[in-house]
Amino acid sequence: MFKRIWHLLGFNINIDPNRVYGLDMLRAFAIISVVITHATTYTPAGINKIVEAIYIDGVSIFFVLSGFLIGLILLKTMSEGNLNFYTLINFWWRRWLRTIPAYYIILSAVIISYNYNKPPGPTFKRYYFFAQNLFTTHPGFFIETWSLSVEEWFYLLIPLLFYSFIKYFNIKLPTSVLIISILVIAFSTFLRIERYFDNLPITPFKRDFIIKLQVLTRLDNIMYGVLAAYISYYHGAIWVKNKGTKLITGICILLLSKLLTQLPQTYFLSFYTTVLTFTFNAIGTALLLPYLSNYKTGTGTFYKIITYISVISYSMYLINLTPMQDYIIPFINKNMLGFVINGGILKHIDLAIMFILTIALSIYSFKFIESPFIKLRNKVTFGKNKTVPAI
Repeated sequence: MFKRIWHLLGFNINIDPNRVYGLDMLRAFAIISVVITHATTYTPAGINKIVEAIYIDGVSIFFVLSGFLIGLILLKTMSEGNLNFYTLINFWWRRWLRTIPAYYIILSAVIISYNYNKPPGPTFKRYYFFAQNLFTTHPGFFIETWSLSVEEWFYLLIPLLFYSFIKYFNIKLPTSVLIISILVIAFSTFLRIERYFDNLPITPFKRDFIIKLQVLTRLDNIMYGVLAAYISYYHGAIWVKNKGTKLITGICILLLSKLLTQLPQTYFLSFYTTVLTFTFNAIGTALLLPYLSNYKTGTGTFYKIITYISVISYSMYLINLTPMQDYIIPFINKNMLGFVINGGILKHIDLAIMFILTIALSIYSFKFIESPFIKLRNKVTFGKNKTVPAI
């Protein structure tokens, strides 16, 4: 019965059987963490304190996982011996057809909703170029897109740096990866240190908008994933050796890092929370990957749920906060619920609406926006080399 209703609602999606279940678990954990944190708008203060105390930064996990997966693709692509500029063109084409269409459609809908029944307001043009937080503090509008800017500038700049080192400086790919990864990690880390000392005393607002939510101060998180890809690709035996120990160590680092940010903020702990927590969260996440990347498949209902959430995680990230909480739920409250339900009960209903509609709309977004463009990118390549690894 449930399956029949699921299919009638159009919630069935095709799932690639070659997905890696361990990485799907990590991705699902990250997006669930993000959504639960955003849902505190509708939960009591006591529950919010618990969520704050146990929340592991899901976005940092996404960054490292993205760096690992994209790093593997770049290593495979650039190691084929026929490297040319079309290699970059094909990479960008495939990556941007995966991420930009859903982002542009949802961004445009949010902008239209923002300006609805108002005099002409801001156009937010720089959001279309992922420039909203490249050099400046992220505006308050559609705040969750800060992390997409970090990702997209990584997709643009890092492959270009790899290509330049190989083609123009005649540095081999493995060495190029190591040099660029170390340089980017050092640059972002030292930039956070400089911002920290330039903006004392550090407040939560400064920590978020001057350091946490900017492109240049967070690129290092993705590069830790690239370094993990380098070890996996070139040193496979080292990668899988003691993978269970690495998994436990990574979990301990993530939990300890969280604990340090929750303690009373002395001078050292303030520095750690503002500068070093991103470093150790990335290292902790990278240590999970040897085990999880080799955990290929699973069975049962839990496996299906985790895989499903992982597949729609990108759309969930785009939909769950600003579109849902600023526009969709207020519209429902005003036009459907507000006249018959009091405020206390309404928050509980809004919480349920948030989770249900986030899942439902994300499934539709994946089916009708993401999937068609994924199929398109697989049909079109540029240049003579028609073999492009899947991304």
